[in-house]
Amino acid sequence: MTTAKDAAPKAAKKKRTTKKAPMKETPEPTAPAPGPGSPEKANVTSATLADAAKGYLAQLESEGRSNTTIAGYTAELRLAAKHLGDDVLLCELTPAKVQAFFESPKVNKTRSGRKKAMPGVLKTRRVLRQALVWAQENGMVEAAPIPADEA
Repeated sequence: MTTAKDAAPKAAKKKRTTKKAPMKETPEPTAPAPGPGSPEKANVTSATLADAAKGYLAQLESEGRSNTTIAGYTAELRLAAKHLGDDVLLCELTPAKVQAFFESPKVNKTRSGRKKAMPGVLKTRRVLRQALVWAQENGMVEAAPIPADEA
């Protein structure tokens, strides 16, 4: 005896596929800072840590870095922004402030208070250092505020 259930053809299983979103085109990095007395020189003093992070991440994306790398670097820069301030002007950041961040519990300890593994600590430091150097190379700050022992 055949039931209606048996007679109905089984629906073909749909294969789930995920599509990666196409990479956004990002503008080329800004040119180095103009010379003294130039009206564009004001941009050097008005650039914030958020501006540097955004530009640095856009550069990584334009270089074709993986989404995983960009997500990891974004998380590290958010951590720095929480400690140093997202809207802090790059010209107001000092090597001492950056060093204080590098030595802070946010960088060196887990949420439960245990010491973080050294590779994770070094990655956090490296990402901020690279973003600050990128900002300097792209005219956002005169000199990257990197502590002497990190340079």
